[in-house]
Amino acid sequence: MDSLAGKLLIATPDLLDPNFLRTVIFLMQHTDQGATGVILNQPTTTTVAAVWDEISDAECECDHPVNRGGPVDGPLIALHQLAEVSEREIIPGVHLTMHRESLHRLVMQDAVPFRIFSGYSGWGPNQLDTEVEHGGWLTLESHTEHVFGESDQLWRRVCEHVGHDVLKPHLGNVRPIDPSVN
Repeated sequence: MDSLAGKLLIATPDLLDPNFLRTVIFLMQHTDQGATGVILNQPTTTTVAAVWDEISDAECECDHPVNRGGPVDGPLIALHQLAEVSEREIIPGVHLTMHRESLHRLVMQDAVPFRIFSGYSGWGPNQLDTEVEHGGWLTLESHTEHVFGESDQLWRRVCEHVGHDVLKPHLGNVRPIDPSVN
């Protein structure tokens, strides 16, 4: 399977893992060794300021929610649009960083969109490929508005988009069941 890095994974009802019920994942990496991503539509009630108080002496007033990135524990992960602190650009306009100094710069500013994730979603070699092939996930090209826009109803919106893409080639050929209504 070609790399799905930078794409969205949309959980289908066939995916039985409760960790991913109606989730939309932004895939950050997908290689032969495995895949990693973060869930875009599971904000928590914990704010960035509350987490920042636990890991830094610097005062932070950021009231953005920390997002649950997935069931795997790991460092805080930021997706953002501040190229100067980027470790890697995943898609145009969406950068990744996990370094404390870079995270500090992000949470102390409010001009550039960002999201902070606690935990991530991970798959071993070929695991994600198999889940996609068995219908557990749909894929969709991602855009900055998926990553930084409202997460409420994101799953429904991207499902509707996928459905439209599937039907679009057939919409031009729609004929009434009864030709006499022409």
